[in-house]
Amino acid sequence: MLAAGTRHAYFGNPEWEEHVPGLKNIGDALEIRRGMLLAFERAEWESDPAEVERLLIFVVVGAGATGVELAGAIRDIAKTTLRQDFQHINTRSTRVVLVEAGP
Repeated sequence: MLAAGTRHAYFGNPEWEEHVPGLKNIGDALEIRRGMLLAFERAEWESDPAEVERLLIFVVVGAGATGVELAGAIRDIAKTTLRQDFQHINTRSTRVVLVEAGP
């Protein structure tokens, strides 16, 4: 399969591009995974409960097939895969917010 010229959509907000990774290739997926794992690590060492809660909120913009799959994967990883890897946080309390453009 070939998809020439694909670009990430930032819904008319090009300034988001430098802060928010898209998901078009393996490099993008690795960057997202790295950011997610770093958030869990930071939450593990954070003493402020409000900051822990903030670090365990993941927002996925775009409720197409890729966005829905990514949101589900984040929730599944938090709920099952990482559950026993952390002693100070409850990874099952992770929130995943899926945002879709609308009127």
